[in-house]
Amino acid sequence: NVIYVSLQYRLGPLGWWRDPALRNGDADTDSGNFGTLDLIKGLQWIQDNIEQFGGDPERVIITGESAGGINVISMLLSPLASGLYSQAMSQSGLTPDITLLDGQRFSNEIKPRILVAEGLAADAAAAQAMLDGMHPDTLYDILANAEPASIMDAVPKIGIGLLAMPFVFPDGHVIVDNGRQAFAEGNYPGKVPLIIGTNSGDVRLFLFFLEGQTSADPEFYNAMADIGGQLWKAAGADELARDMAQHSDQPPVYVYSFEWGRYQADGGITPAPWNYTIGAAHSLDIPFFLDTLDQPAGVSALAFSEENRNSRDLLGAAMVGYLQQFIANDDPNGDDLPIWSPWSSDTAQTGSLILNATLDELAIRMQSGLVTRESALANLELIADPVLRSEVKDFLHTFVITCSIIAEVPSEC
Repeated sequence: NVIYVSLQYRLGPLGWWRDPALRNGDADTDSGNFGTLDLIKGLQWIQDNIEQFGGDPERVIITGESAGGINVISMLLSPLASGLYSQAMSQSGLTPDITLLDGQRFSNEIKPRILVAEGLAADAAAAQAMLDGMHPDTLYDILANAEPASIMDAVPKIGIGLLAMPFVFPDGHVIVDNGRQAFAEGNYPGKVPLIIGTNSGDVRLFLFFLEGQTSADPEFYNAMADIGGQLWKAAGADELARDMAQHSDQPPVYVYSFEWGRYQADGGITPAPWNYTIGAAHSLDIPFFLDTLDQPAGVSALAFSEENRNSRDLLGAAMVGYLQQFIANDDPNGDDLPIWSPWSSDTAQTGSLILNATLDELAIRMQSGLVTRESALANLELIADPVLRSEVKDFLHTFVITCSIIAEVPSEC
């Protein structure tokens, strides 16, 4: 009894583009948060039309994975999205921490490249000289009429089709002006029942696909993956839950850690070599929550086998059950499922629901504890071999994913 609606990215690199030449005095336009505004338009469409599909506009859950999880969290920070949803779930998302200055730097970086691609300047230096004396109206016309390929080619890439661009600016209109700090300070508008979680193999997948760091040294690979995964859990789940749960007007926050397929040295539930290379991979929780286990694609096609079919069916039924209960009752508990306790403002009672299963039975349980950036980095210091410790530290400080969530990041990030 759930209607599923998928909102797509429609704007590409134009989605979050903040530049003086694009401003016209309208608060929406001046924000640069065009991608966020487009998602809000989608939620408004649902409010206006979902009854025609049998849906209830007063019971809308928003959910997304990875960048989609960031989008979910951005809705919690947007006054313009208030009242358009009643619940939220962020899967392996991160709290957006982009400044207005970051947006302007991105624009300044790609504008010369666009001019060169459009044949208006011979090289980057000539393009910059043109821009230095260009009237904003002229620049607007160039940007508005540039070929899509000129814009796409100008944006830096970080592999497998991902664009290296900032998004979600704390502009004070679309997004509250204190950005992620709003969660700690309590002035975020999206106080709704919330599920947030990460996968233990979130970083492992990116190591494999983006960095090619597959296993010249298993000790190095596992250390990077495990500590990177802890950093992701801290930034994407535990620290956010801690900040939100302290406010009396915040409904319950439920935290999970998806660990089906987690790497085990003596083998594992998923086929070799994928148990080692990707483990409980980033995005692998999607088919479990959305009940699409019989349609493996991408990561799930690597992890699923006939041998682990029963295991994933057991876990999938439980995860769908939790989500159905949450959608219906704002509480994931019920139907004889293992108890999922909400995050507590009492640190001693905090914890995550471990989502896992053996080949024959569920292995779901509550695990107490708060993972923070500091605790993850403390584990880094526990690596006994000083050479290995230094290599892992250096890599994590430059790794494209963790560089945004690790403390005291060097400029190369």
